[in-house]
Amino acid sequence: MAIRYDKSLLREMRRVVKNFNAKRRRLEKQGRANLPERVGIKDLQGFTRRRELYTALSDLKRFSQKGAENLVNIQAGKITKWELETLQKRSRRAKISLSRRLKGVESREKTAEYKGMVRDYITNLRYQREYLNRDITKINSARLKTYRKIVNQSEERKIKNEIFYENFFDMLFKEAYVAGIDQERLDALEKKLRQLTPDQLATAYNEEPVLHNILERYKAYINVEQGKPSLKRYARATEVYRTIEDQLDTAIKLAEMNADRIVGKYQDL
Repeated sequence: MAIRYDKSLLREMRRVVKNFNAKRRRLEKQGRANLPERVGIKDLQGFTRRRELYTALSDLKRFSQKGAENLVNIQAGKITKWELETLQKRSRRAKISLSRRLKGVESREKTAEYKGMVRDYITNLRYQREYLNRDITKINSARLKTYRKIVNQSEERKIKNEIFYENFFDMLFKEAYVAGIDQERLDALEKKLRQLTPDQLATAYNEEPVLHNILERYKAYINVEQGKPSLKRYARATEVYRTIEDQLDTAIKLAEMNADRIVGKYQDL
């Protein structure tokens, strides 16, 4: 579910962002280098859960603490105490996420059906998790860049897939209405699809035609100009739903197996 940005929440976000940028601006006028990047409200509006948003706000608020701007010497160069501590916190969260994904795919890899099919992905997940076990203060600038990349991509993957997850069901419900699918059938369809995690559903959408088609044909079932159902497409819409109901169990099984495949591998620099 998307976050509801009410007046109180937006006011708090603006206050935190304003204080962060104000301190950064004062330090910049003093000629201080190695400062963190400016932040804006838009940087905080990609979250899908309030808990994650409040974690990001707490990270920003810590920059206002006395001494947070002090520089720390690490092997890669100078970095503020705040940025070092924030990266360490984000790294711990990324490792938890990687461990969860690893646990899920390892449990499937033990079964005869999946054995050997996800081995490369398991190796890569382990590599990323072990990379984040490194002491940030003792790696060179090239490795620090890779370290940040792993942390950033872990966070981006989580946010993007959660947003897609809710958008998918929103379009699914709208299309079901156009196709005349009764509520009981729709509830059964949703219950099965909700078995998938956001990661699994995102992969299934890209790789399983039975799920991909229902959203790709969304505009074909709607008269966009008038916002009314296109009766001409009604039969095709109901047929797509019938196909999905027939093939959904297989699609879910494949999605659970394929969703954790890695896209691209990290190289140890």
